[in-house]
Amino acid sequence: MLRRRDEAEGSEAPAVVRLSTSCVIGRPLRADATGRLVTADPVALRIAGGRIVAVGPLASHRAPSAADAVLGDDEALLLPAFADPHLHLVACAADRAGLDVSQPRPGTIAALLGRLTAAACALPAGSWLRASGHDEAWLAERGHPDRAELDRAVPRHPLRLRHATRHASLLNALAFARVEQALGTLDRERAPRDPHAVPLGIVYGLEPEITKVVGPLEAPVLRQALSDVGAELAAHGVVHLDEVTASNDAARVALLAAAVDDGALPQQIRVYLGDADEVAAARRAARGRLVVAGVKLLARSVDEAHAPAFRARLAGARRCGLPVAVHAVDADVAAVVLDALRDAPPRADGAGGSPDRLEHCSLCPPELARRIAAAGVAVVTQPAFLAIRGVKYSHEVEPPLWPWLYPLRALRAAGVLVVGSSDAPVVPFDPRLGLDGASRRRGSDGVVLAPGEILDDGAALDLFTRAAARLRGASGPSGIDLGAPADLLVAEPGFLDSSADWRALRVRHTLSAGRAIA
Repeated sequence: MLRRRDEAEGSEAPAVVRLSTSCVIGRPLRADATGRLVTADPVALRIAGGRIVAVGPLASHRAPSAADAVLGDDEALLLPAFADPHLHLVACAADRAGLDVSQPRPGTIAALLGRLTAAACALPAGSWLRASGHDEAWLAERGHPDRAELDRAVPRHPLRLRHATRHASLLNALAFARVEQALGTLDRERAPRDPHAVPLGIVYGLEPEITKVVGPLEAPVLRQALSDVGAELAAHGVVHLDEVTASNDAARVALLAAAVDDGALPQQIRVYLGDADEVAAARRAARGRLVVAGVKLLARSVDEAHAPAFRARLAGARRCGLPVAVHAVDADVAAVVLDALRDAPPRADGAGGSPDRLEHCSLCPPELARRIAAAGVAVVTQPAFLAIRGVKYSHEVEPPLWPWLYPLRALRAAGVLVVGSSDAPVVPFDPRLGLDGASRRRGSDGVVLAPGEILDDGAALDLFTRAAARLRGASGPSGIDLGAPADLLVAEPGFLDSSADWRALRVRHTLSAGRAIA
């Protein structure tokens, strides 16, 4: 436990988080030759200037001085802090500020509607009910409530219920009318209708446009929600973040920089912008509080990846010397993206640094894995989906394709830099879920999706630690080594009682560059 030693003898008091730490004690967690995690003998780490400056056996460690801030003990586990290189911070905060129907998950449409009704009753008349986290796969009916059901549940407030994938929204009649008033009549592809031409209540592919109609959260509400998100991420041991929302611009960077400034977001943050033309303004807005790391591109279909606009935005990123993070879920789309990356001009700086990235790459056959490796492109994917949506996959993906579904082992064997992330708020930003998905590939029904793709625990841990550091372009020592950045976790030892049970991992303290942030 972190203690202050400037109190009277025998009256140690807990210190405030975010203090600089000069000494950490515990047992380093390492992978043996088989990939199984084991603990080493207790060590003492000395920290200065945000780095580990000395590592030695605990037995030879000098007694702490009155000025030392000490973390851990001889039973605690030490491991590298986690990274989440694909999430959406403001979206996470917005979900915290509204109704998140995934916490807890409703089991039926009636239960979902009941929660919407209860939330609407607490709102001022006529104000928007913002809800998120809906997934029909969790419901016994395996379908969405229709617009009539939404109208009966929430008759006096415009309702927007976002799907968990954040690619669709359910709207009641009041909300639908406001959206059509702002955007014009929606076609059937965007807003399916019944045989009588009445909208069903679900709208696809207009999420940014609907968000503008709903309007922004009040600044104090958003700031508090960002603070809640930052604190929860720190409690889970997450120190490094990549914000990769395709709508990121200079204004979004300024918002996040202010949240870092006032301590709401204690993590080390990189941002991918939606447009290379925003780079100069975004760097000014960052004020050194975060890093403008690249450009986010969307390739949601083969046609979008082939489009001149996609190639032009890729060329714009190259002129700025920045890598791209390309949303590419399906194999055919990823193949076209690789063609575009091959044909794009070189980066203006001609240097290496962070590689280009494929985001998700959810279905990846062996030949595509070999192409990704040959291109030197990283894959930033979400093994947590295997744990959270395993039941859905086992019902909707044909068994012969299971080895191609998040094929972490095959990608790594091909030589691809594979990095784990959450895609929060699509799934919770708890890295333990991703570690569990990578090392078990098992949904709540117990079905294992392609056991040959299971990673050993050491490789699973690498996805969220050392691989993420390589993605950031970090070089030199890492983890629990001399000279490495002091981005560390002090954890309880219990989860290693037999084999690693990642969901049982309990973080005591999280250090970011030597500062305890949780």
